[in-house]
Amino acid sequence: MSQTLRFKPFHWLIAAAVLHLCLTISVFMIGYFRLMPSKFDANGIGLSFATDSVAYRNWASEMVTVWRSEGFSAWVQTQASLHVRLYSISFAVVGWLLGHNILAAEFLNLFYYLGILSFVYLLGREVFNARSALLAAVVVGLWPSFLLHTTQLVRDPVSILCLLIILYLMTLLLNREFARAAAIWFVIALTALLTLFWLLRGNMWNIVVVAILITGVLLTIKMVSTRKFLATNVAMFVFMCLTAVVVPSTMKSTSMPNTQAPATAFSISREDYIARGRSLVSRLILQLEIRRAAFKVYEGQASNIDSDVALRSVGDVVRYLPRATEIGFFAPFPNFWMNRNGLMVSRVVGGVETLVMYVFYIFAAIAIWNERSRLSMWLVLLVSVSGMISLGLAVINLGALFRLRYFFWILMIVIAAHGFYRVRQPGGAFEKRLS
Repeated sequence: MSQTLRFKPFHWLIAAAVLHLCLTISVFMIGYFRLMPSKFDANGIGLSFATDSVAYRNWASEMVTVWRSEGFSAWVQTQASLHVRLYSISFAVVGWLLGHNILAAEFLNLFYYLGILSFVYLLGREVFNARSALLAAVVVGLWPSFLLHTTQLVRDPVSILCLLIILYLMTLLLNREFARAAAIWFVIALTALLTLFWLLRGNMWNIVVVAILITGVLLTIKMVSTRKFLATNVAMFVFMCLTAVVVPSTMKSTSMPNTQAPATAFSISREDYIARGRSLVSRLILQLEIRRAAFKVYEGQASNIDSDVALRSVGDVVRYLPRATEIGFFAPFPNFWMNRNGLMVSRVVGGVETLVMYVFYIFAAIAIWNERSRLSMWLVLLVSVSGMISLGLAVINLGALFRLRYFFWILMIVIAAHGFYRVRQPGGAFEKRLS
């Protein structure tokens, strides 16, 4: 392992790019030649694991038609999710040559994939060291279901990339003292990323608010422990808080036609159907009810879990928290890996990946104990834990839970990678060489 780590991260990115390109071409060829017609259509869209991609591809293709027949202004005015709009640009540029399929989408998907790996590495290096960071990036890059999902026309890869960059910037805010010039660029970048994430995935805005609150608490702890007031960092944090309130209050998150635009309990807009005339707690409860109800009409009802549970009060939520934690961390459970008719490949793969995560949780616990004084590690951990518990509360469909949990699993993998090396070579010379 130490020999392979001598390669520079850029070389690993090249290898990852080749892997992703080969996989995308392979998936497309399987679909195009009807080798697995029940799994992939002729455009390479996964019918069993990425059903949303079918609608997204069709709408992106339709937007290209609108652009060509009615002009750019008509394309701008067409209602669509931001990620679909981006895919339509890719189709418009290379679709004439490759067709409106996953090959034409690969220009964006490859960028998202490599961006995710890059910021997994940067986050791991900022929190721990280069060795742990590289291992985490390799694990994420080779994670089977995640790798396959990044070939599809879904919004998860770009959303994960945005969240990773946002969290990376938050770790910088905790770890470093910023000069005024650097603070300005930080604020500009963070504002742009927060806005982009709101437009992409407004229904997960609450996790951004949670991450900001955790950052604020940890920043306060740092200043108290060091007895030093970090005026520039505090100013940056205040601006971040204002952005988290202003953006969802002044802009509508993008959505597909005939669908309700996402809303957040933290909006102060009078037009917000969640925020209007309610306390913050009642807003959060209502938002939770809406989320759970939406999954009751979701495709793949066979994988629903606890769909009969109603969370209509604070008491209901508190009593359900242990079960939500169990679901968020450990679902799908072993009894789901088997179908009445025998083994299903998708369920087995999901089960194996979940089982691997059980092991990673152990390594993560080792890292948490050994690095318990490291504030940036607590930021990554608490965001991961909060996110998985939140998904256990709000998501009743295991297929959707699996996809939405990727970001939080990635954060846990970053911590677990460091725990692995603490077990393997605690305090060794190789660690000192890379630190």
